[in-house]
Amino acid sequence: EVRIPRQVAMASATAFSPAPLAYLSLIVILLSLSSSSLSLSAHQDLAAPPVTLYNSLGRSGLVLRPAPVMTLRGGAEVEGEPVRDEVPQEPIPPDPTKVYVGNLPQKVADDALKEFLSAAGEIVQLEVKRYKSTGFCKGYAMATFASEEEASTAVKTLAGGSFANRSVLVKPDAGYDPELAEKRKKIREEKSQSGEPRKGRPMGHPRFWPRCPQGRRVYVGNIKFGTSWQQVRDVMAGAGQVEFGRILKTATTMHDGSIRHVSKGFAIVHYADEESARKAVETLDGTMLNGRGLRIKPDMGRGAGMQGKGPAPAGAEGGDAPLEQAMENLDVGAAN
Repeated sequence: EVRIPRQVAMASATAFSPAPLAYLSLIVILLSLSSSSLSLSAHQDLAAPPVTLYNSLGRSGLVLRPAPVMTLRGGAEVEGEPVRDEVPQEPIPPDPTKVYVGNLPQKVADDALKEFLSAAGEIVQLEVKRYKSTGFCKGYAMATFASEEEASTAVKTLAGGSFANRSVLVKPDAGYDPELAEKRKKIREEKSQSGEPRKGRPMGHPRFWPRCPQGRRVYVGNIKFGTSWQQVRDVMAGAGQVEFGRILKTATTMHDGSIRHVSKGFAIVHYADEESARKAVETLDGTMLNGRGLRIKPDMGRGAGMQGKGPAPAGAEGGDAPLEQAMENLDVGAAN
């Protein structure tokens, strides 16, 4: 680290061009003429990376520090380039003891997530995927359990559960297919180059909804205000494997001017298969929850009835909008 007295640096700034080469020439002159005013490291390596000049002046003068050097794949060192993750080149088979956990918030705490997953068994390893530049979570994590049975229990009991004010995805590990990954990468690049707008919300966004065929979606209405998504999820799990879902909310201005996210009185539930969805409609309709009988119907999605051009689709009864319209009305902070 090299420090140049403030008076010398300010006087030089008015006499020389601010271009990087002019600054470096100035440094050489100052080092030769004002060596007594400089504080140099006694162990400075002659082969050290070049210094970077910062334009701002501190109270003690101008401070020069080594430029950051990042290592890329293959061992190449490039200044200022980000460190990139190693991408597997060979297929990786699924691990029956590992599960995928999705729709996590950006600032998820590892300890909190581990505590949530530990309800299914012992966690051997938890890897939360994060961006290196910010440290924020990418929206998902991989958790390894002590046994296959515990991993299977996690998928059955925690999928669609409430964590950090949102519904989370919990699925068995699918392994890694480099060919499939390359195809998906090309599709993303083509869409990006064409300017095609992205459909839906990215993983980890509070308004994220995973893709789900219509036959596996169920509408749950007449939910009492104050009922939590976890309570609804536990009731609906009586018909089969719940994968995802939540109570939909809307931003409402209260009498004091504050804004609250109020339940719309209904939820959308995603099942793992169509048989479970049919069973939920047949056996759980009318189930009492917090003093109210739940109205359970197949979710028909957004239909012509919303534009007044035909009969209202199932799920729109009583003024409740189906999934797609409700998603448009959601506020960012109203995940659950």
